[in-house]
Amino acid sequence: MTATAATTSNAATMSGPEDGVPTPETEFLAIEEACEVPTTKLCTHCLEYNFSRETLDPELRPGGLDGNAVFTTFGKLVKSSTTCPLCKLILEGLENEYAGDNEDSLKDRVGNDIEVFISAWLGGETIISFFIVPPEVKEPRYPIPRLTESKLRVYLDIGGDEDCDYYHNREFTRYWARRPPLRPWSKPCVKRLKQWLSMCLQDHGPQCCTMRSGEEIDESLPSILPSRVIDVGPLSGSVGARLVESDGKRGYYTALSYCWGSSLKAERPYLTTTKTLEKHLSELPWDLLPKTLQDSIRLTRAIGVRYLWIDSLCIIQDSNDDWEKEAARMGTLYAQARLVIAATTGADAEAGLFPPQTYIYRPSETSWSLYFRKYQKERGSLQHNLPLFTRGWAFQEWVLARRIVFWAQDRMCWHCAKGCARDDGRHVSTSLFERYNTWVEIVTHYSGRELTYPTDRLMAISGIANEIHKKRPEDKL
Repeated sequence: MTATAATTSNAATMSGPEDGVPTPETEFLAIEEACEVPTTKLCTHCLEYNFSRETLDPELRPGGLDGNAVFTTFGKLVKSSTTCPLCKLILEGLENEYAGDNEDSLKDRVGNDIEVFISAWLGGETIISFFIVPPEVKEPRYPIPRLTESKLRVYLDIGGDEDCDYYHNREFTRYWARRPPLRPWSKPCVKRLKQWLSMCLQDHGPQCCTMRSGEEIDESLPSILPSRVIDVGPLSGSVGARLVESDGKRGYYTALSYCWGSSLKAERPYLTTTKTLEKHLSELPWDLLPKTLQDSIRLTRAIGVRYLWIDSLCIIQDSNDDWEKEAARMGTLYAQARLVIAATTGADAEAGLFPPQTYIYRPSETSWSLYFRKYQKERGSLQHNLPLFTRGWAFQEWVLARRIVFWAQDRMCWHCAKGCARDDGRHVSTSLFERYNTWVEIVTHYSGRELTYPTDRLMAISGIANEIHKKRPEDKL
């Protein structure tokens, strides 16, 4: 069985109808084919090494270097790294970590015969550490001094359906992370999101149906659509996406929250303007749309919702009158959306909804297979790691939204008034979703956000102000 390098990047060319928008069926197939690309075979040592809990967990290992196992020697790792992608990833981590604090090379410092130890933190988000102890330390005591270390995040794949009992067994998830979302458009991913939405609509009651204004939404009755929305077309993909003017009609819709990026409006040919409006009412220029917008159209269609609102397409960008009119309605717009799709990981509209990750796949015919990727330390809370949480307009969109699907730490996540969830079944703990109860709290958290245009400072929070004023008209904001 050949080892593979896999990636979550969904930038592969898709086949589809003449309008250029892929159908779900061809889309799923293309993504799955693009996710696993054959590469150099792993070395025999990596293929046969016992990456089990008994090997990795120091608490279960008697003797040795404080219970830590030996993976290989540094010389063998260097030699193998020329052909084995996993050894190469381990070596790069060791060398980069060492180079940050030292001027000499790691090889000159340790030689070829020094041992590379392996240990792991097994807590649902498995991290394996490959480390070297300083050569001069002969009898290390706890805590073990580490000259350098290379950390990898590891996911386990037992095969079969992602909804099987193993993946939701508490003992199993206590130690191992589920396989990564290699196929973000696959049916299990869409199935999970539809389950979250259905559960919220059916079981969560008034808590998830009430807007900031205190108005309770009748979920059985479609909302009045915004002035313009994107008709994403039927699930079959037989009709392409286009802009429609709602004229007060009702319908269920999603709304996109995302970062535009730093480029000027003139550099975005996909925008709806007075010149492109008529053309967009006939058909959206699929090939010109940035990836985040394409992804949101695909996702909306996949979950069976017909309409989508995106500011850059649904507001006439060179009309001040239209912009002011629509911007003033954003509070109600995001609050009434069936679901808000948040592109949390991208700093611009080209990033897409899903963070690209490259994995090294270690297959096994006798035990569970593993996926490895470089461990990236995240600083502080999600607010410090996800670009969308630095933006002013996004603050309002999140405060007003009743349901949000977003991506963080290479997982799909859900939030509503009842709580948070991840697609691997583990808990999401974050302060992102605090329900600010006073205007002072709202302004305090909003004031640190960034805006592309400083003149938007008041407008970008006016939706929250309007909703609160409906609930407490006697208050002066």
